[in-house]
Parts: sequence; structure tokens; C-alpha cells
Amino acid sequence: MSRHRFDAEETMSLTSGRKSSIHEAMNGDGGGGGGAYPLGQHTAKRLDSFVRRIDSLLSTGIAVVLLLLLCASWIEPPNYRATRKISSRYDACHLDVHGLVQRFDLSSRFHYSRNFVVPSTRDRELDPTLAFGRFDPHPRQIRAQLAQKFDELDSNSLATARLSTCSVSNIVDVPFFPPHHSTRTQGKNIMVGYATNTARIRKWTPMLQHSFAHTGLHLVLQLPGNEDGVDLARDLNALGIRTSIIHDDAEYRIRWARLPMVLYPLADRNTQWIMVSDDDSFVLSLPRILAVLDKYDPRQHHFVGTLSDKWANMVFGPESFGGGGTFLSLPLVKHLLPHWEAYAQREWLIGGDQRMSWCVFENSYARLSWEPTVLTQNDAEGDIQGLIESGQRFGTFHHLSWRERQHNETLFAFAAQACGSSRSECLFQRFLLPENRASPSSSSTRFMLTHGWSIVRYPTAHLPDFGRTELTWEHAPQDYWSHGMGPLRDKVEERTRETKPDRPWKESWLLAEVKLAEGSEPARHTYVKRGGADGLDSVIELVWL
Repeated sequence: MSRHRFDAEETMSLTSGRKSSIHEAMNGDGGGGGGAYPLGQHTAKRLDSFVRRIDSLLSTGIAVVLLLLLCASWIEPPNYRATRKISSRYDACHLDVHGLVQRFDLSSRFHYSRNFVVPSTRDRELDPTLAFGRFDPHPRQIRAQLAQKFDELDSNSLATARLSTCSVSNIVDVPFFPPHHSTRTQGKNIMVGYATNTARIRKWTPMLQHSFAHTGLHLVLQLPGNEDGVDLARDLNALGIRTSIIHDDAEYRIRWARLPMVLYPLADRNTQWIMVSDDDSFVLSLPRILAVLDKYDPRQHHFVGTLSDKWANMVFGPESFGGGGTFLSLPLVKHLLPHWEAYAQREWLIGGDQRMSWCVFENSYARLSWEPTVLTQNDAEGDIQGLIESGQRFGTFHHLSWRERQHNETLFAFAAQACGSSRSECLFQRFLLPENRASPSSSSTRFMLTHGWSIVRYPTAHLPDFGRTELTWEHAPQDYWSHGMGPLRDKVEERTRETKPDRPWKESWLLAEVKLAEGSEPARHTYVKRGGADGLDSVIELVWL
């Protein structure tokens, strides 16, 4: 703007100078080698009128140009903003076909689509009543198309390919939820304890960095006695995670139940809450947790947690299930210090979380404050795709890597980095794209992006009710889930050769790789679908600008 303003002022000064010289000539006082040459009075008046008109037009034109430049600086089109971030050294149109096939073990022939996306935090569509609610029944609408065209590639005949889907003229603007407003409760008011070991924490360091880095929260790792944890603590502190190490050689359930007792001496003047949790329960959004804790007075006795979302598990009683995370106010922990060890040793109580809950219930008047809107136990077994794609805005999430699940949970932490300032809110947020036709004769379909998890295509004629959670996991007829997961709907089967066109179906591309931005290379997220109606694998790549 300063350069445009300078040029405009320079032009105006030249105009003024030209006007002054003419007036001097008309009045006979112009300088020069031969002196002034006075004009006739009638000619001087006409010339003066002409000069004033030209001067007015120039001034108006300059003002219009300045106004346009000012507007351009304020209302910069998203496509321009995104396009200018693409380095000239980044090859947007070519693909290493052999490398891709080997990296993802694809079929030799496969479909591929490259798409360019840019994150934003515009909040025009966000219902303010959803600010701290868990359920968001409506995916956010996006106007630009995704995967409009796929290239069919054959690694047997191509080592590299020039893509038809490499144009940056079609950029998908992804409007993530903005970061939460400030809360009274801050990260420095929480101390988190995990009964764990070094190998597990090393594996999940990216998730811990996503959750806790530069928040002021105090992370305490309770390790076995044969692991000193010095290097681990140093590395985590270097990432901006305030970390302390303690040791306990007892059996795991005893170690877990002791956590509030052994963390209490580490509290400082800022500590208001002690959180205990399983080490495979990830904090996806610390700001949402802080907002929930704002409801409680930390000077009083409070026991905040969640139940199992599988009703059959309630046979263990109304305990705070540890996977979702449990928060105890510091005064409550202090009050229970004489009792912790006896309950930690109660072998007939099954889990450490059950022992902790019984200690609270039998020795204080605090009762469980159930917070299913932010704390997620997730006791579903098998395929949890429906839960992740449900639009629920999780604060914590347990069992992402449980049993037969082969998810690489560190991908989620890396995927969040594409969201910039909204990284604490963007994971698993849903976006519904416009109707898409592969050809004029084909049926209409719509894509839904669940950021950091999947891209799913549905036939427009059979769009599911996105306000209900798809029941994709293993369940028995008598199982009940809605008390924690909300309204449910039946599973939609993946499309195959046998799928009838008049039946509901879906095609799912799951996140398989995240490459972070580095040098001239932008961040890239790769989603892969195995097989399909034509038997070929398929890849959708999102390039984040």
C-alpha cells in the first residue's frame, strides 16, 4: 500500500506542478530563458477551464485507483491468497507413479486426483449455540468441488505422469471452526498424570505435542523404576511440554489408582485440577476442556469425568471411566490423601479407575459430574469410522489404537497442523461438498471430508442423515449407546460391483499419509480407497496451501 500511495502522491504533485506552470504562463510570471509570454484574456480563461477539468478528472481517477487498491488489500480473493503461496519450485502437475504404488501398496492400475485446499477460520455459518456443545449435526457446506476428475494411471507403462488435476484455479476454501475464546481456567491450572512407559510415550509424542505444547500444563509421567526417563523429559520439555518424571514399580492398576496421591506433592500455586487418564487417551482440544472446567469452582470438592458409552459396561457401577479422563479438584485430592493407598490396594476392584471412584464416593460427598460433551471413553470395538465421522466435537478420545485397529494416531496430530490457529478445533470436523458428476450421464454424488480421517462419497439420492452417528462398530442387539453417542443410524455398506444403483452406498478414502510442509513443498494429505466398484485402488491427495 505504501508504494501505491507514494506513486499516487507523486502523480498528484506532478499535476499540481503542471497547473502552476500554466497559471504562471497565463499571468506572465513564468520563468525561462526567454522570459514570459502573456496570453490573451479570452484564451487564458478557456485554457484555465480546460486545465481545471483535466485536474479534476486526474484527481478523481487517482482516488478511484487508491480506493480499489485499498479494497484489494482488505478483501483479497481466497484463490489469489492461496495461489501466491505455491513455490515455483513445487511441481504441481507431475506424479511419481512407481513411488506412489510402492509407498501405499496400490494395484498397478489405480485412480488418482490431486486437489488444492486452503484453510480459513471464517465463522459465518457457525451456530453460536454449538460453541461448546459436542454434537454438530450439520456438516459445514463448501462451494468448490473436490475430486472433480480422476486420472487413471498404470504403473506398468508409466514411471511418472502429468496430471490433469493439477490446476490451482480450483481451490477448496476450508472454513474451520475458529479457536475458542479465552477461558478462566488455563493450561497452567492442570496437572496431568499417566501411568505409562517410555516406549509408549515416544510413540505418542506427536499427539502430546498437539495436546499440550506451549499451554503451561504440567505433564507427569509415572514410569517403571528401571526407566530413568531423563532423556524423555528433556525431549518433551524441548517441545514446549512441561514434563516431570516419577517412578513406581507396582502393578499397573495400583500405579494408576495412586496417581492423584503421588501427583499432589508436585502441585504449585497455579495448580487447581489433577487429571488422570489412560496414556492412549488423547486430548484433541484442550480449549474445550478448559471451557468445561470453567463451570466448576476449583476451591470446592469436584469429581469430573465420564461414563462408558457402552451401557453394558455400566455393570461396574457409576464410576468415572479412566479412558475419557478424570478431573479432581485439588482440595478433593488433599481431603482424600489418608485413603488413597488403601483403595489402590483393593484387588477385588477391577480397574484403577474403579478403585479411584470408590475412594471418592466412600470418603467424600463429591459425586461424579458427567461430561459426555467433552470426554469420550469410546468402548466401541471394531470399525469406529461412523463415530469419527459423526460430527461430534471431542475434547478427549480414548482407544484410537485399540485392539485390531491399525490407525496411525500420529497422523491426526500432523493433520491438525494444516489448520494453523484452529488446530485445536479442526480434527474430525466435517465438510460437505456440492454435487459432483463424473460425466453428464453419470448419477450425482457428494463428497464429505472429515478432516484428518476420511473422504467419503455418497449418491446424492441417498444422502444419509448426518445428524445421526453411523453404527459401524461391533454391537449386539441388546447393546445401548445413545446415552453417550447420541442418535444412531444403520451402517451404509461400501460400494462394490454387486451394489445396486437404487440402494444406499458409500465409497471411503481413509487418511494414509501426512507430509508436513518443508521448504518449497506444501503440506500434503493422502487418502486411499482399496478396491471399489471397478476393482481398482483410488487415491485423493489434498495439497494444503
